[in-house]
Amino acid sequence: MLRKECDRLYGREYIPNRMVQIVQENDYSNVIFTGLRTIEEFQILNRKLGMKLIFVYADEDTRYQRLLNRKGVKDAKDIISLRKQMLEEEKLFDYPKLEDKAFCRYDFSMNMETYKQNEKKVVDFVMDKLEDQYDNRKVYNGES
Repeated sequence: MLRKECDRLYGREYIPNRMVQIVQENDYSNVIFTGLRTIEEFQILNRKLGMKLIFVYADEDTRYQRLLNRKGVKDAKDIISLRKQMLEEEKLFDYPKLEDKAFCRYDFSMNMETYKQNEKKVVDFVMDKLEDQYDNRKVYNGES
């Protein structure tokens, strides 16, 4: 795994420090990072850029259906392989710690059609949380 090798060679702070460097060198503002995996990423981005973390998650059945639909070469082909892959990710990534640091959580346990039907509500929910700056940990589940 590329990430594991990078962490081993350069440490878990290398990637987030590089991200900060790119943002600062280019004078970017209002940046969105996706795919945070480690608590170090959050801590560095939060400390240096004032990042707000929105934790997006989906239940196991939803993730499995997405993998089946995607049919990627590296994707698990059955539920046993998927569970094994998820256990490996739990060892490598800090999802529980990241979820704890999030000021807002978004339950993405829905199919893409449901998401598309509710996309404006989802965006409004996230924007409201960002504007409020409150840590109320509400969860949007696709319902009105």
